[in-house]
Amino acid sequence: MVLILCFIYRQEFLLLSENHISGSLPEELGYLPNLANFQLDLNDISGPIPKSFANLTKVAHSLLDNNKLSSHLLPETTRMPSLMIFQIDNDYFEGSVVPASYNNMSKLVKLDLSRNQLTGNIPTNKLSDNITTIVLSGNMLNGFIPLNFSALPNLQRL
Repeated sequence: MVLILCFIYRQEFLLLSENHISGSLPEELGYLPNLANFQLDLNDISGPIPKSFANLTKVAHSLLDNNKLSSHLLPETTRMPSLMIFQIDNDYFEGSVVPASYNNMSKLVKLDLSRNQLTGNIPTNKLSDNITTIVLSGNMLNGFIPLNFSALPNLQRL
């Protein structure tokens, strides 16, 4: 049993897409210090993203799309300095689109928050200069596309 726990503690990849996993995300997932890539998309996972996910400082790819995740987008998710892909489309997130703290995600390349229940204006806070894709369709947004999006040098898809 100790060997299994040690292996899990050193886990770098958690790739469990399309496995009919249900229930909520365990708080313990946030305590895997070497986790760099987790893909739990296309399952039946529900509830909020645990606050412990703020501890996942090495995560580069986070795919939680096509589940039943809900709650507000937590500022804690922005404490993942290595995050390049954050994909939580087709879930049940609500509230404002992008917390102001998302400008701390300097390596972010793809942000997909589409097909949720997000409301309000598209925020004008600065996003990563590395970002190539921002997908916000299928929400209840209003207002205009912020002018500062035109200054994103690598943006290809909005």
